[in-house]
Amino acid sequence: MLVALSVLAVLLWGSVISHAVQGNADKHNTAALLDASETAGAATASLTDRSLSSAPSQPASTLAALAREATPTASPTATAVQATASPLAPLRVVKATQTPQPTPTATPALLKSGMKGDAVWTAQQALFALGYLEATPDGTYGKATVAAVKQFQKSNHLKADGIAGALTLSALYSEDAIPFVAAPTATPKAKNATTKATVYVWIPKSGKCYHRKEHCSNMKNPTLVTMQEAIDMGYTPCSKCRPGGL
Repeated sequence: MLVALSVLAVLLWGSVISHAVQGNADKHNTAALLDASETAGAATASLTDRSLSSAPSQPASTLAALAREATPTASPTATAVQATASPLAPLRVVKATQTPQPTPTATPALLKSGMKGDAVWTAQQALFALGYLEATPDGTYGKATVAAVKQFQKSNHLKADGIAGALTLSALYSEDAIPFVAAPTATPKAKNATTKATVYVWIPKSGKCYHRKEHCSNMKNPTLVTMQEAIDMGYTPCSKCRPGGL
């Protein structure tokens, strides 16, 4: 009885929903359908109440069995999921590539006039550091470099030919290389080493003596001149102040 009522209710609700979805129904029809649905629901509820009140009481075991039958059970079939291991991708071996190194340039066995390059510049740097080369190193073996090499060879007891050979370069880059020492400049001698310091004396306007003191012999307005000038003018030294004894 309960199953039949439930089926009837479902059918009534399905009819209501179907009519409500239709796009051509107007508002009046929709209201009528809703009233019919409410009426059907009330009738279903009334019939359900009557059926329950008139139905004889069932034992608990019978009700439990009915409940188990009404309750849907999940399908015992279970999908067995087998975990499959994903195969590892093969390792790729990457070989390290070495960066090609530049081939070192061989140092020339000797350096001479007219040559250019890093080897010349390096030698010039050493000559400059030791004081033999005054010009800025430029990598060109010119006249200034030739002169510096010759001077270095003389100071280090080598053949002074201006060519930087194996012996010269070895000595130049050695810690025992002798630095440049300027020759002492000779002091020119005075033409007359016995020349005395300039001595000034006083000469009067009248008289023939020159004096060391301005007021000697009561001179008036004497003139100051060098002793040599006084001698050249014919003056003689005063016997009192002895200007020659200065």
